[in-house]
Amino acid sequence: SQAAAVPNRRPSVRSSDAPPPPPPVAPALSRLIGLEIVPWDGRLTVPDEHQAGQTFNLAENTMRDIAKNALQATRRTLGGTFVRVYPMGTRVLSDNLDPVPLWAAGAQIVCLNYQHEDRQTRLNEALFRLNGGCGYVLKPPYLRAADNVRPPVFELAFTLLSGFNVPAPLGPASSVYVKLRLQGVEEDSLERRTPAVADCWNPIWNFRLDARLTCAGVAFLRLRVKAVRVVGTDAKVAEAIVPVGALRPGVRCIPLTAVKGSRPIPGAALFARTELRPLPA
Repeated sequence: SQAAAVPNRRPSVRSSDAPPPPPPVAPALSRLIGLEIVPWDGRLTVPDEHQAGQTFNLAENTMRDIAKNALQATRRTLGGTFVRVYPMGTRVLSDNLDPVPLWAAGAQIVCLNYQHEDRQTRLNEALFRLNGGCGYVLKPPYLRAADNVRPPVFELAFTLLSGFNVPAPLGPASSVYVKLRLQGVEEDSLERRTPAVADCWNPIWNFRLDARLTCAGVAFLRLRVKAVRVVGTDAKVAEAIVPVGALRPGVRCIPLTAVKGSRPIPGAALFARTELRPLPA
């Protein structure tokens, strides 16, 4: 009989000098960029040892005080370094800080509580509509400059013309009006209200709002539709929050969303005319 050939097997124990196999890598995770959190020493200049890929971690009250006392210096510093702002520990009910003044000071990351929806979370969602809700939103040029650059000043002329298919929670004969609120830095913030119109399907207001904006890059326009109640607080019907930088010149359609949940309301919209003109420095 003929003996079968025995294959030459390699030893089961790997040689000590053989390199270990590379660990499995998820491509989606490998493309992420992490930022190392470093302590802030209170200085308004970037430390010499500060490196790219690092971010300062500040409580909201600390960042607010720094920006209040030296806004231009803070903007200049944060033009070349990352800052993450987190809520104070005393917010035990998970309420939110106002992100707009912190964005205006140059903070790149403002942490919000999303346990419940409020005006601050809706402002955050409105900001990220500038890029379709994907990725990051680039800061205005004056907040990215390393030198002392003043933001350009604009004149806003916003005319709320009419509405279409506005919800009628109190019946089709409800009188509805719109509260217009500009929110940004303190000197840019104001609030106006249109007259009430007894027509939910096609209310016509022709109401004009004029404003001078010193920091248009971090200004938001909130349009909240309310229905008049004879007794009690007026009903919140719908709203739209639009970054001023997203307003296009001419007559435009602004879709309405629910006040709670920010869900789009099919067919409901406001019509408005916008003019945004730069003013001489």
